Amino acid sequence: MIEVGQFDESIEQLRHAMRSPQRCFTAASTLSRVFEQQQQRLDDALQWLGHAVDAPGVGRAERFDALYRMASLLETTGQAASALAIRLELQSEAGNYRDLDVRIERLSRAQGGG
Repeated sequence: MIEVGQFDESIEQLRHAMRSPQRCFTAASTLSRVFEQQQQRLDDALQWLGHAVDAPGVGRAERFDALYRMASLLETTGQAASALAIRLELQSEAGNYRDLDVRIERLSRAQGGG
C-alpha cells in the first residue's frame, strides 16, 4: 500500500502491527521511513524510529541501523548535539560501525565551534 501512495491506510495498519512484539520493530521502522519520505514529517519519523530502537527483541544489527538512521535524521533537523550523543552511544555499543568515526569527528568540531 505504501508504494502506491496510500499513506493513511498504511500508517493505520502499521500502528496496529506495533501491538505485536514480533512485529513492533519492523512496523515502527517502516512507519519512520513512511514519515521520512514525507519531508515535512521528520519529527514523526524520529518518534517512530525511537520506538523501533526500543522495540522488544530487536537484534543488534537492526538496533544499530536504527540508531544510525536516527542520528542522521537528527542532523537533518538541525539537532547536532543529539545526533552526536546518539553516534557516541552507537560507537560505544558497535565499535567501528560504518563511518561513525568521521561523523563523530565532524559533529565534535561543529559543537566545539571549530
